[in-house]
Amino acid sequence: MIPHKTRFPAILTRSVTSLRDALTRLSMLDETSAAQAIAENTNDWRPAEIENYLASFTDLAHRHQLPPERADSGADWNAWLVLGGRGAGKTRAGAEWVRQFASEQPGARIALVGESEHEVRAVMVEGESGLLAVHGRRGRPEWLPTLRLLRWPNGAVAQVFAARHPERLATLTFTNCDTAGNLPPEDFKPTVELARAGDLAPTAVALFADLDAAAKVAFGNGYEHLDRVDPAVIRSYLGPCFGSLERAREFERLLTAMDDADLEAVTPRLRELTVPTLIVWGTGDAFFDVSWAYRLRDTIPGTTQVVTVDGARLFFPDERAMDLVPHLEQHWAAAAVRA
Repeated sequence: MIPHKTRFPAILTRSVTSLRDALTRLSMLDETSAAQAIAENTNDWRPAEIENYLASFTDLAHRHQLPPERADSGADWNAWLVLGGRGAGKTRAGAEWVRQFASEQPGARIALVGESEHEVRAVMVEGESGLLAVHGRRGRPEWLPTLRLLRWPNGAVAQVFAARHPERLATLTFTNCDTAGNLPPEDFKPTVELARAGDLAPTAVALFADLDAAAKVAFGNGYEHLDRVDPAVIRSYLGPCFGSLERAREFERLLTAMDDADLEAVTPRLRELTVPTLIVWGTGDAFFDVSWAYRLRDTIPGTTQVVTVDGARLFFPDERAMDLVPHLEQHWAAAAVRA
């Protein structure tokens, strides 16, 4: 095959490895430069080539976007947690997994759960990385909005469920998270003040050039063993926020918009929540003290158990998954018996 001449040198169009490298470099450009590079290198592609490229998710996905073959224990897994920041590819990963599952399991029944029906529809179903977008022209499901239902040609069905309609949920689980009265957390307030002053964005973008240093600043308090975290995971968190000054400014706006009143506003709904709720909380978290776990317990009448994980920090579901998974399995099994 003749090499395809691009601004990224020594790339063969048939080489997935080279294409991954090119896309990584492309992701580091600002949005204007990235759009220009894409236009220059795809303007002679035929529609079928573009469709085949977009359909090759398994070849082009980040490692964290592909489902694991086995759980850490070596057994089959029944829960896959994708923990990542904005732009990490969570929606695309979920949509691609559902697409594959539905295509291989005629008659499958799938639940799409989000905060509201509108958000599930706008993001998971009709979004740019949603289920309708990832299917291409072949095998695309039919979206029946009045029924809140996706129906595949082989009989598989996905139904939309919303947290705002808790009676439709079977269970709910919380790990260390924002709670009313603790937004932003005390130890995170200096970062929010930097954002309000407009000083966070340029500092963070400059720091992002040294990924190790950026990881220590951003996640030094979030992981017990930061040195064991795959650099690709760190990049997937930080890149969408600080990969360019424009992105960093957007992140500043996000931080300055945080308002504890938003969480206070949903508290009355939480006081009515009778769905079986499990709370698993790391005790070593600098931002979310274990007292907030018990505050949630006292707020949500459906709480069945509070489990504390000794010394675990904010991202313990990532680095100490086996301190969470057994409790999830017991929680789900108990809910199934009650049902």
